[in-house]
Amino acid sequence: NDLTALPEGIFAPLTELKQLYLYNNDLTSLPEDIFTPLTKLQGLYLSDNDLKALPEDIFAPLTELEYLAVYGNPLGCVSGVPDSVTSFDSNAVYYGYYETARCGDNCTQHTVYVPSDGVCVQCPDGTHTHGVGALNCSVLSPTSAATTSAPYTSTPLPTTTVGNSTSDSGESVKTQIATFGDCVLSLDAAFQLSSEGTCSTTTGSLWLNGFGIKSLAPGVFANMSKMTTLGLNNNDLTALPEGIFAPLTEL
Repeated sequence: NDLTALPEGIFAPLTELKQLYLYNNDLTSLPEDIFTPLTKLQGLYLSDNDLKALPEDIFAPLTELEYLAVYGNPLGCVSGVPDSVTSFDSNAVYYGYYETARCGDNCTQHTVYVPSDGVCVQCPDGTHTHGVGALNCSVLSPTSAATTSAPYTSTPLPTTTVGNSTSDSGESVKTQIATFGDCVLSLDAAFQLSSEGTCSTTTGSLWLNGFGIKSLAPGVFANMSKMTTLGLNNNDLTALPEGIFAPLTEL
């Protein structure tokens, strides 16, 4: 997608959320309390954005976090990685990136923590650290792909196409791209996603990956309160409406 910002409180209803994928966007900053409600989050993927700095203690509420990816951002180093994290930037080399260094307590962006001295060394703009805790700054460049097993983005998620709806004149009005229970989800000519029908008792997953969605109609998920998984990867979204996830209390 092409998200440049996230509204404050956008994730407030999602207190049961386990995995959050925000990679491959154009995010330049994050609200300070954006992850505060997500105390059960286990995986957070922020790679391939344009984040130059992160708010202090932004990860502090994520006491159950196990997987964290921030590579592919112009961050010199990252602070406050929870002790619970066991996989940090583990797929960076696979995608041709350096791992992001972990800062010391007194480090800021574009710095490298030197564990032996307990100090930070300034890195010039446009450079990244070469590996976690590395002592040198390097210009970011692709590296050889690792020969490890495929990472989390390698397997496309499923989608369902169910046909077109037409007007009396025979002209296409909306393209139906998926169903969720008795709800039908469609795209109009401007690639705005909307829904029709009632599916408030339907449980399960909804995959809307790779449809070129450019915007979400207000209330598009209003009747889907029992949804447990939602995929919106590989679309063209540039913004998320405020409160768009509010009905999804079991996501």
